[in-house]
Amino acid sequence: MAGPQPANRFGEIRFGRWRYRLVARTQPYPDLIVVTLPAAPSLEWGRQDLVQLIHTARLNGARALVFDFRMERSAETDARVCASVNSANARQPPMPVVTGYGFHPVSGDMVRTALPATLAECFPLSSAQGHVLVFGDSDRQVRSLPLYFRDATDRPALSLRIAELFGKASAPKQPGTRLLQIIPPDRPYPELGMDELQKDTTAVQRFRDRVVLVGEDSDAERFSTPWADTILGVQLQAQAAQVDQVGSATAEATRNPNQFAGETQGRHDAAG
Repeated sequence: MAGPQPANRFGEIRFGRWRYRLVARTQPYPDLIVVTLPAAPSLEWGRQDLVQLIHTARLNGARALVFDFRMERSAETDARVCASVNSANARQPPMPVVTGYGFHPVSGDMVRTALPATLAECFPLSSAQGHVLVFGDSDRQVRSLPLYFRDATDRPALSLRIAELFGKASAPKQPGTRLLQIIPPDRPYPELGMDELQKDTTAVQRFRDRVVLVGEDSDAERFSTPWADTILGVQLQAQAAQVDQVGSATAEATRNPNQFAGETQGRHDAAG
């Protein structure tokens, strides 16, 4: 059987919407659940939300916790964040806590935005961080993401980190620019809002044995796709993680000059 072929970006842009109606879809992976938070009114408020979620997930038997957030600035609460992460890692079995990271331009180049020193120790780049880049085409719709940043296999996408938590990551670790073509499940992943978690004390029971993926619910975090008018960035990450596990849509491709790079990463703790 022939290997994956380069994506025909023009044909996909022009005829892409019907392609997603015909492609076989699977059900959302049952052991992954999405939690959405509103944009935080301040930096400290946002970090306190993370402390609360880590504590709640650890006590309720979550398999792992993943933040689709940008954490670029230090905060007074960071010591509490790291203490919560360390407690999660010390649990038996451990509960890994993973976060995303973004990029910023420097003299025309894209450079990884490092976590502040106050958080870097408890979120090691080698195991607890994943990039959140997605690619959009000239029609402003998102269809793919790079599995690795600049071919560095130690710089995987956040979705690939999620798949690794299930022991099912299927992306090949070999040189060559590789894009993941996102194929959505037959329905969005189930979502729990922060209000629901606070009002319904039984809702957190749904964390048990699941990977909990946390993202922001805001207009800034909505992306256009061929299969949905708008979709939250955290849902894009969940859907990409499902493809990473199935291993059905990896294609070798080069960047199209008409593509733009975006980030699904929420600005939950960047306010203030």
